Amino acid sequence: IHGKIKSGYGGVKNSPRIATGEAINLISKTKDFPFFLFLYYDDPHTPYNPPEEANIFLNPTNYEEPFYYPRPIPIKFFTGREYGKLTKQDFNIMQDLYDGEIFNLDNHFGNIIDTLKKFNLFEDTIIIFTSDHGEAFGERKRERGHGRKHYYEQCHVPLIISYPSKIIKGKSYNKITGNIDIVPTILTILGKNYSDQNFYGLPLFSEEGKLNHYDERHVYVETSNVKGIHSVYNDA
Repeated sequence: IHGKIKSGYGGVKNSPRIATGEAINLISKTKDFPFFLFLYYDDPHTPYNPPEEANIFLNPTNYEEPFYYPRPIPIKFFTGREYGKLTKQDFNIMQDLYDGEIFNLDNHFGNIIDTLKKFNLFEDTIIIFTSDHGEAFGERKRERGHGRKHYYEQCHVPLIISYPSKIIKGKSYNKITGNIDIVPTILTILGKNYSDQNFYGLPLFSEEGKLNHYDERHVYVETSNVKGIHSVYNDA
């Protein structure tokens, strides 16, 4: 499920609300049957436009020209040609707006959890919350990064797995993981045999719900315009 954007960037602020509503509706209709739900939120993402009720981190009195909320966000925030011209103030503004989007998303995802609890599904539902990449706000050479490099702030994203009936809550895993581990993890927890499948990922939990531990791993990325190798021991 993805919140449809009907009016370009102007509709982005409604994406979490729409997607959450559709997800709750689906859960309500399928609550008596096993179901798989992939819920995609675009936020937090440019153009950093949280709804008014979630825009609680930005204090306009802290900022001077050329930006003053609720004026339109300067186009230079989203153009690759002007990254070097962004100031510390610019990054502070962007990060406050980004945090507002996170706050908004957290509220909506909480509604999903509440719905599962309402129908007594929470304890026996595998919930995985993760992301494709992080965001950089001037940590290195005043650069705004959007998942194109393997620096910590761009590649260290949440991976939260909940399955109360089998997995003990509060455990943390300090080894490197990747989204390629998600499918093997789900299948292993469910006790499904996938030995005939050529998965590159590794199951993070055993069928009994215990954490699996592996030696040091590396993640490699190469596309037409991005190359990277990341080790959990080296943020180079």
